[in-house]
Amino acid sequence: MFAVLTGLSKERSESSGPSATKKRKKVNASLRACSECKRRKVKCTGDQPCESCVWYKCQDKCIYPNPALQVRAKQEDLATASTSLNEYSKLVCKLFPSSTIEALSSLTKDQLLKALLNEHNVDIGNTGHSHPALSHGSQEQSDASGADHDAILESLSNDRVDEFGWTELDSNDKNPVADDVNALAMSSAGKTSYVGVMSVSTALRVIAKLSTTACALSTRKMANGALHPLEDRSNFNHQECAEDLTSLSYQNSLKLVNAYFDKVHPLVPIVHETTFRANFASKETPSSSWLALLYMVLCLGSIATTKADNLDHFKYFKAARHFCNLDSLGSGNLEIVQVLILMSGVYLHYRNCPNSAVTLSGAAIRMSYGLCLHRDLPHSQEKKIGFIHNEIRRRTWWTLYCMDVIGVAPLGRPTFHDSSSGITISLPSNFDENVNTPVIGWITDYSCLRSETALCRILTKVERLMLMSDVPSPSEIEALDSELVGWHQALPNYIKENSESRYHIACSTLRWRYQNIRILLSRSTLLNAMLKRNSTNSLPLDIKAIVMQCRNLAKETISDISANWLPNQLSCWSAVWNIFQASLIPLLSLYSEDRSQKDWVEDWRNQIETALIALEKMTPWRTTAEQSANLIRTLLVESNNMPDVRPLFPEWITDEEQLWQEIIYGWNTRQLYPDDDFLCN
Repeated sequence: MFAVLTGLSKERSESSGPSATKKRKKVNASLRACSECKRRKVKCTGDQPCESCVWYKCQDKCIYPNPALQVRAKQEDLATASTSLNEYSKLVCKLFPSSTIEALSSLTKDQLLKALLNEHNVDIGNTGHSHPALSHGSQEQSDASGADHDAILESLSNDRVDEFGWTELDSNDKNPVADDVNALAMSSAGKTSYVGVMSVSTALRVIAKLSTTACALSTRKMANGALHPLEDRSNFNHQECAEDLTSLSYQNSLKLVNAYFDKVHPLVPIVHETTFRANFASKETPSSSWLALLYMVLCLGSIATTKADNLDHFKYFKAARHFCNLDSLGSGNLEIVQVLILMSGVYLHYRNCPNSAVTLSGAAIRMSYGLCLHRDLPHSQEKKIGFIHNEIRRRTWWTLYCMDVIGVAPLGRPTFHDSSSGITISLPSNFDENVNTPVIGWITDYSCLRSETALCRILTKVERLMLMSDVPSPSEIEALDSELVGWHQALPNYIKENSESRYHIACSTLRWRYQNIRILLSRSTLLNAMLKRNSTNSLPLDIKAIVMQCRNLAKETISDISANWLPNQLSCWSAVWNIFQASLIPLLSLYSEDRSQKDWVEDWRNQIETALIALEKMTPWRTTAEQSANLIRTLLVESNNMPDVRPLFPEWITDEEQLWQEIIYGWNTRQLYPDDDFLCN
């Protein structure tokens, strides 16, 4: 009986719960119960699965929710955060002494910058007609805020660094021109690329500093009349395929080929005429690279034979672009390099697309390195490929070199090339195709290229100097200017005094480039004197000599171009570009010089009028001639409203480098013209 009862008692004890057969474990109070035990409201052992879920055969429901993360800040972290918060608070209070954090937190970036300027009474929108006002506090307050004003200038200078960009794609939109070379529209509506102190944009920004009214008027006038640099402005069907051009008649194409070699070839002598004409007349199926070269020849030949309103060149360019695309960069050959040179060195600059031009120029340089165009071949190899092929390699390389150096100079950017970078290829010969031999004593298609190469070697020194210093010293300017003058004096007379129609454009373009480089070398000194609003007679003698030289060079250039331009798109393209830059010098002088110098003022106005007459005559052959004339005329009229010479900037701007950084990097339009919706939208 006892035994039975004991057995029953034992059986009952086994069925009394999940933990009855073993010693009950002490539940860890720190463990959280699984979701099923919580639902049943039973104790949970904390195992996986727990004993209760095993007993009820619901192991799959034994899930433990993730515990909430408890962040326990360390004492040293709290101290660091508190220190940082105090520093930020002090900085905000220093910048905005009369504003609260709550009021500032809802403002946009532009509103914060405007509030920052108002806090310190900085009026940068009236620099042309009144002194920028300082705070009406004591002298100690003015001195103490000097560093803050420098910080403001730095923020304005760097504010646009991340906004650099450009759009030079084909477009049907009538947008203002954002010409990064000549800045014809002074457009602030879109992004522009970075340009340095050698750019026209820098000169126009200086005028904007002196007279915001002139800047606003010019922007309005140019935006109304300017078009996108790659806009078609015709009924040309942009969907036309390149293959459709294969139906062109041989005779019409031959006229364009003849025009190319007669007018364009002396400017860019890279295509061997005899070989090209033989391929052109051949019935063999050409390669895609040669077809690209053919269409670029037709494109530039069309420009050389038509006026500015003819846009046939665009369809030829589009066809060339069809055969020379990104895929073609995967197979390097001499013809592709030549196509890229014609696109980047001539056509895209003609179309006011300087950024696209220098980008393609970089691709051409890298491809030419791979083809070893920068080095002379061993004598055995030269003998094997022949004299003509060697000359073509040399002409192609040095044309690319000149086009790249000249292309980046007006943008104020560094160039790839350096005389110490392993470039050992010889200059091309002064080769006369008619007698099939190098000659001495008369001009050939390659004479200007040889002289231009020597000029570009000096130009690289000028670029390097201007990149290292926005305003070089008088001694540095004098040394490089002497090299330029020496180069010109050493030019053969058959280039200096050439009047042959075939070489007139090449010789005059070379001369105008020489004059423009000398102007660029000395223009920053003139701009610096303008920014400080110093009259010429008050300048140190060495600075005054450079300023006067810059003005004399501009006068000489305007006179030369006005007398020697030809009614041809190629001639007018170079003439308009150079005369516009030269005209800025007397225009800049009118904005800064003492009005008591009546003889100077009258002479400057006469120079500008001469340039305007020439630009008006060039308009049928160059669309930008009218835009350039409109901009110059508007700025000329506004110069009459300039006050007498006086210091432009307050005492706290003492850092010349900081001032030039502001000029070069530009500024936010809303800060300059807060009430002008046209400029800011």
